[in-house]
Amino acid sequence: MIATVVFSWPKMIVGRLFPSFESRDFRFLWLANVTGSMGMTMSMLTQGWLVLTVTDSPFWVGAVMGARGIGVVAFGAFGGVLADRVDRRHILVGIHWIRAVSALLLGILVILDVITLFHILAVVFIQGIMQAFFIPANNALIYDTVGPQRILNANAARMTGFNISRIVGSIIVGIVIAALGIGWAYIGIAIVWVITPIFVVMVRVGMSNNPAQSEPIWKNLSEGVKYAFGGGRRIGSLLFLSLLIETFGFSYIVMLPVVARDVLGLDEIGFGLLSGASGVGALVGTMIVASLGDFKRIGFLLVITVGASGVGVLLFALSSWVYLSMLIIAFIGASLMAYDATMAASLQIISSGEMRGRIMGLYGLTFGFTPLGGFIAGLVASVLSVSFAIGLGGSVIIICNLLTHRMFKGIVRSG
Repeated sequence: MIATVVFSWPKMIVGRLFPSFESRDFRFLWLANVTGSMGMTMSMLTQGWLVLTVTDSPFWVGAVMGARGIGVVAFGAFGGVLADRVDRRHILVGIHWIRAVSALLLGILVILDVITLFHILAVVFIQGIMQAFFIPANNALIYDTVGPQRILNANAARMTGFNISRIVGSIIVGIVIAALGIGWAYIGIAIVWVITPIFVVMVRVGMSNNPAQSEPIWKNLSEGVKYAFGGGRRIGSLLFLSLLIETFGFSYIVMLPVVARDVLGLDEIGFGLLSGASGVGALVGTMIVASLGDFKRIGFLLVITVGASGVGVLLFALSSWVYLSMLIIAFIGASLMAYDATMAASLQIISSGEMRGRIMGLYGLTFGFTPLGGFIAGLVASVLSVSFAIGLGGSVIIICNLLTHRMFKGIVRSG
């Protein structure tokens, strides 16, 4: 009896916190997201270390990240079109295989000591394209597995898994690089991405008939853009808000090393703790959203999370105390992750089934503006100060939220 209680209580807690896990298909898709996110985290960290090793240039570290962003922006809309024309499971399987092959290729080139900056730029650009196709297919498939009633909870569960995998992946890749080197780290990343499609193929939800499948691709694309920005719909405004948040909200991450060293006077360990505080906050934020269950007033929640993010970024810019900065950055992490889950749910709910893939493609396109935001923040920081650059980003978000909050508060989940 005692053993039954001991081993069943974790399942009971998870069931209450994440009712979306009642869906068998979502459970497998969630596992695919966790392993895929772990591979992505390991890839991003290894990529930065590799570029710095090859070039010894912070500029190229940022430029390579920009190449990934260009891939996302250039192909984001086409990724959405594909998600409305092809079985989304097949898209995800193909993406993870391409990711695995690209990581394996980089690993071999590093081990053979023939790696060049051109190789890195080419592979990173391809990975950016893969991300452009991944975002709409994955988000639309999540909606397919849980429906509108639990989409907010499902997005929170996805972000929770992302943050857990980010912590675990960071630890693993750090150990592997230190013990075996960058090349073998990429081999490990390839293995993780080979495992991921196993969970995807276990998902049973297939592709329903969509009129877009029989129409020309360019017509699909134009219809998606017209649907998003025409007819007085709030979708276009939500996409514009996402672009602003990606550009000005997440840019503080790019400037984090500068803040740690030049403002807070921290060394590498202190920088790691500062970054870790953001991760802990992000995990807490997604858990809070998950605890809301089948929350209906999603628009109201979106306004709250956007406003909290802007205020948090502004306060972080004003702080010069280490412990206070850690508390604030944890608050920012919680706010931005809660925003991510809520924004995705808002777009998924108000989009029609025929257009959902294309709308999520346009949403994924906005993710490519994060490197642009980092560039703008770096430019402002070099002319004025890093605190002013980050504070400017927070101010933009606050002003935008004040101007648009009435538009989004009315978004409500039906059912």
